[in-house]
Amino acid sequence: MTQNYRKAALKLVAAFTLTLLGSCATTPPPPTVAPYNPNFHYSAESGGGKLDVTIGVVAPQFSGGSQLGAQQRKSDPLFKALQSSMSATFNELLIAKGFTTKGPFVSLSDMTFPEKKGSDLLLYPEFDFQINLHESNAHLAEQSAGDQFIATLAGNHQRVPECDITLSVTGNVLFVAQEPLSGERMWVKRLDVSSEGQTFHNVQGSLCAKQPPTQDIKNAWNKAHEIVYQTSMKALDSYVNGEEFQLLKKQSLELRAKKAY
Repeated sequence: MTQNYRKAALKLVAAFTLTLLGSCATTPPPPTVAPYNPNFHYSAESGGGKLDVTIGVVAPQFSGGSQLGAQQRKSDPLFKALQSSMSATFNELLIAKGFTTKGPFVSLSDMTFPEKKGSDLLLYPEFDFQINLHESNAHLAEQSAGDQFIATLAGNHQRVPECDITLSVTGNVLFVAQEPLSGERMWVKRLDVSSEGQTFHNVQGSLCAKQPPTQDIKNAWNKAHEIVYQTSMKALDSYVNGEEFQLLKKQSLELRAKKAY
């Protein structure tokens, strides 16, 4: 009787296990999150006639806390794409408005004296913003349902790191027009690019366990860079006025005439 009972019990356990495995196998996997490609393109409308103003376009410069971040991320493809796209779009936007342009130049110090002298004004963005991922509420939690079932069968009740991840943008972008030879700033516009943080709750493993971020966090990171780019380009498009820059050219030439080079 005891042996028969054991056989029957083993059959029931096996049937139950197969049923669970079968239900697990038929459960569709969670949907794959597609990568988000940031849009670093902006088209400015034509401003009409040609303007007698030559502007040297300079790549984004960095100030404040963004200087360290720029050094740390100088080889990051996303950050490099943001910088190069902003420089190229500056150039395209100014041409569309009727300006003559030179560059883009990597930095102010990379311009030669003839290049500076041949420009009425220099125009560049100055970054003083940070895009951050912040971890909070870190703790150990049970594994997700599918992993937990497999771990239970293996006799392993492992707990995994879990936390909340907040992505935020803080700081501003300055648009600077300066007299090329003296370095005097003739025109400055400040754009606040800070945004309310986006929080991802109960993220398992990723970042909390010093692992690569999940795809949805990567997508939010890419979107944050896109928002900075698009917001900046729209602002610059509205800020730059042909008549105002013709007046700035006149003031720039007056300043240059007072100095000997």
